[in-house]
Amino acid sequence: MLVAAPWALAQRGLAPRGPSIREPGLVSSSRLAKPSERPGTLVSELESAKSFRRPPPPRGALGKRLVRALRREFAPLHFRLVVIDLLVRLLPHIAFPSLRTALYRLAGFSIGKGTLISGRMQLIGAGPIERRLIVGERCYFTTPLFVDLSSPITIGHDVTIGHHVVLVTADHEIGSPWRRAGEVNPKPIAIGDGVWIAARVTVLPGARIGAGAVVGAGSLVKGEIPPGVLAAGVPARVLRTIDDRPSKPESTSANLAPGADERAEEPH
Repeated sequence: MLVAAPWALAQRGLAPRGPSIREPGLVSSSRLAKPSERPGTLVSELESAKSFRRPPPPRGALGKRLVRALRREFAPLHFRLVVIDLLVRLLPHIAFPSLRTALYRLAGFSIGKGTLISGRMQLIGAGPIERRLIVGERCYFTTPLFVDLSSPITIGHDVTIGHHVVLVTADHEIGSPWRRAGEVNPKPIAIGDGVWIAARVTVLPGARIGAGAVVGAGSLVKGEIPPGVLAAGVPARVLRTIDDRPSKPESTSANLAPGADERAEEPH
């Protein structure tokens, strides 16, 4: 017995009651719909999100943002110092100290007569840093020397600075737990006449070193060092006072024959 297929009965109007019967190969309109047109799908949500794009920035806004970004990037640069620094790099270490010092003077730094710089100084800071470094006469700087000029640094006459010395003036307030380095609080550094700062000494913001003091190698200077003392350590502390009294030469009269000292004093 042959039985007509349900889809054939549907064509003749004899389809039984119940769910709709489709012809083979036919797809419902809901399946033919594009994925973006189906409600509740991820694709439709993405398509709807695209329709809410931000409007394009007005003309000229992008150029202004670019100019602000370039100013921010180039603000720390000191073009004259960059040129001088390139010339200084060409000079051999220790050689040409007078020429090197003259180049730093051309950069705008106040450096006294007779001062010699044996190598490159790394000078950093924002703004007119050439106004914040004052060096006296007859000083001698062994390099490398790192100088942070966020605040003024004053160096007296006849000061000697060893190699790998760090002078830091930028301090920070203690901030919140998520950023402990708070706002910058620069503090100046003052170094008196005749001071000798040995190799690898770090001088912190606000430090003052008195005239004629000696700071031992590898020390950390914080606060004030009195004049005429030897200080060393981390942090640096006074070890002793330097005795500048002239030593009395030993008498040689004991090695002479009796009466020889008197004869030596007689005019010839």
